[in-house]
Amino acid sequence: MRIPLSFVMLLLIFAGQVAGQASGAERRLRVAVGGLRAESNSFYPSLAEMRSRELPSREEWLRDGTRGRSVRAGLIEGAADLGLDLYPITTASASFLGKVSDQSFNASLDALVNDLKNADPPFDGVFLDLHGAMVVESYPHGDAEVARRVREAMGPDFPIVVTNDFHGNVAPELVENCNVLITYKEHPHLDTKERGLQAARIMASMVAGKVKPVQALEKPAILINLIHQDTFTGVLKPIVAESRRLEAEN
Repeated sequence: MRIPLSFVMLLLIFAGQVAGQASGAERRLRVAVGGLRAESNSFYPSLAEMRSRELPSREEWLRDGTRGRSVRAGLIEGAADLGLDLYPITTASASFLGKVSDQSFNASLDALVNDLKNADPPFDGVFLDLHGAMVVESYPHGDAEVARRVREAMGPDFPIVVTNDFHGNVAPELVENCNVLITYKEHPHLDTKERGLQAARIMASMVAGKVKPVQALEKPAILINLIHQDTFTGVLKPIVAESRRLEAEN
């Protein structure tokens, strides 16, 4: 029996469409989540040691991360809604006592960079969960050094989204070496999950090619005592409200 050529061509087209859909379904965006965290007291005489946490399985990490209202909980919830697959990589932390030792910092940061560089298949971006006030023996702005090395390793086009605590000391080098820096807006820190959701939305838009973030840093000569840093009252309340208003316009 002879099969019409038009029927064969139709089958080929259909097969191509199915293959394309299958490959598209398989190619989900992979985004890493990790970071080095320390809130340093540089006046304390002893050195703090950064210690890496044992990486759980991805399934455990996703399950445990949904508890509470952490940045990670926001990332996980947002990623699930936006079609991002999250993968945990090296996470390390140090106590608030003293500067972080060079040796422990470099070992943890090398592990994080290796996780990113050696991923197979490769990652499409990374969320760096940093505190923002880490001082290392050789690096007054430890968080900026984390972003610098990740950028150096992964190249200029690799999406890097950083989250920082409300009490971070933002260095220009940190802004230069990440695509987006998101800081908590509230003190007490009640909006951490919201910041994770925000980070997930921005990352999804970046990797989809919908947005290309641009950052600028301005540091006014203002120093506010800790007892006046409640963002729900006093001097900071209208500043935070205005930042939310401006953010909603864009």
